[in-house]
Amino acid sequence: MPMVRLNLRCGRKRLLCSLLVLSAITLLGGLLAADAAKARAADAEAAYEQAPLTDAQEKEFKKQSAKISQILRAQKFATAEEKTAFDTFYPDYFLTRWTLAKNAANIPDLRKDLRNHLRLAKSGEVHDYLNSLTLDSMNKLLAGNYHPAVRVNAMLMIGELNHVEQGGGAPAVPWVDALKVLIGAVGDAKTPDALRAAAMVGILRHAEAGIPDEDARHSLVAAMLKLTAEDAPTGRAAIGHAWIVAQAVETLGLLGSVGDDNTVFQALLKTLSDNKLALGARSAAAEALGQLDYANASGIDAAEAASAVGRFVLDACNDGLQQASSADGTALRRRVLQFLTASLGALEGSGKEGRKGIASLAKDAQQPFLDELRKEVKAAAVQLGDKKHESDDMKPVVEGLRKKVEAWLKKKP
Repeated sequence: MPMVRLNLRCGRKRLLCSLLVLSAITLLGGLLAADAAKARAADAEAAYEQAPLTDAQEKEFKKQSAKISQILRAQKFATAEEKTAFDTFYPDYFLTRWTLAKNAANIPDLRKDLRNHLRLAKSGEVHDYLNSLTLDSMNKLLAGNYHPAVRVNAMLMIGELNHVEQGGGAPAVPWVDALKVLIGAVGDAKTPDALRAAAMVGILRHAEAGIPDEDARHSLVAAMLKLTAEDAPTGRAAIGHAWIVAQAVETLGLLGSVGDDNTVFQALLKTLSDNKLALGARSAAAEALGQLDYANASGIDAAEAASAVGRFVLDACNDGLQQASSADGTALRRRVLQFLTASLGALEGSGKEGRKGIASLAKDAQQPFLDELRKEVKAAAVQLGDKKHESDDMKPVVEGLRKKVEAWLKKKP
């Protein structure tokens, strides 16, 4: 089966990066296998190609490659004929290669080739035109009868399109028109989960880079809120759902706003409190809560929000203790530590741009209540993270925290 090769970057120190990558691979691998089986049952060859190129056609197109590279470097069309050359070279050859059965195992490499062409053009007239040709072709692949791996890579490619490519020390500027396609895909209930997950990879990239277009930001927030509100499925589908929700709440955290009438804050708190959801997704919600800007927030009960964090800590402790006898001690320590660190992030904030977390909302009477939880969670996190005691049994530490949090929850002011 063709590979997808997700390019999930972990440049930021995201607590759940390794968990999310693992879940993404599991999700897309499983869904692609299921969809590929359906394609084989229908017509395996038709699922790849409709009009394969002849050897003569392919040879003729390859002759044009040098001229195409010159146009890309020039960053502008000198003649109308040069633009016409693009109109045939890319849709009829360079991008059609994605649909050929002989290239089934090389689709990620073909995606990389396309990215290199866009980077060569950098920005401007030629780059923008190639963006448009690419987006049009990728949309056709998404809508057509093509192998699931082709369609997933098409969605990933849309998420990688930039208005300006990285260069000269400046980061890339993602293309807002591509973001609109991604938002539409995740918001459509008919979009297969594999494509929705691929779209989320691009959406997260846009959120990390910043979204200056106000309409796009508004649409993105609405789409992410809709994802977090979906009922969790059961069985294997629950893995994919949890991963997508984790990406959605992380996106909301990166955008930084509590939302109109605190809608974003409430959605994140609901996700954190959902004990039917995987702990990894709930942990992403805790981290996202710490990234929100509460400077002008009002109407939020800090004690209620902190109690939700406390209940999550309690669930994380119970999960760790249940797995203590069967899981590797180091892996178990790291898993619980990740959840505790995310919880501290929710309470204390990310430390960036004045993001001070839920604790910054506490009224005077609530402050000791929140401080107690922070103190206990931080003390346990320090012990779990101390490499001097890496070989020690940490069950007493986790059990001690569990009892303290249980007692703390009964004190709610």
